[in-house]
Amino acid sequence: MIKSNGVLVGARYCSNIYFIIHNGYLYIGETGGHPSIRWGGHLSKGGTLRENLRRFEEDDINECEEIFFASVATSIIDYEDDLNRKIARKAVEYEVQRHFFLNPYIFGEELRVVSTASSNPVRHSFGFDPDSFSQAILKMAVEKYKKWKLMLECGDL
Repeated sequence: MIKSNGVLVGARYCSNIYFIIHNGYLYIGETGGHPSIRWGGHLSKGGTLRENLRRFEEDDINECEEIFFASVATSIIDYEDDLNRKIARKAVEYEVQRHFFLNPYIFGEELRVVSTASSNPVRHSFGFDPDSFSQAILKMAVEKYKKWKLMLECGDL
């Protein structure tokens, strides 16, 4: 039997906010490169996701269980000055996580966050509003997750 594991397209170097959901745990991250590279790092031995999950679970990731990966390209961040892009991504990542904590059942189920966001870089200003931008990103991720979960439950994956 074969199945599609989805398609991920995007530039090699582009700002992204990404989500990993596995077994009731949520990881929110940011990258200036292709998210697949970061995801591989998270899943490798000693990777951030695996290490952070160990704070909550003794068992490691079950390699046979489905893992949800989603990424949102945030090209508006790439219009920022080169020196501010990482700070801008961190600001958006922080706001996405903050909005998740304000509505922890937004994905339709209880999820525990296993990622940490740096403190909000309030002393910076950007050519966009990180707060409203993060809400749109979170909404998009939730829609993708709910669609994926429905397909998984219906056996369409």
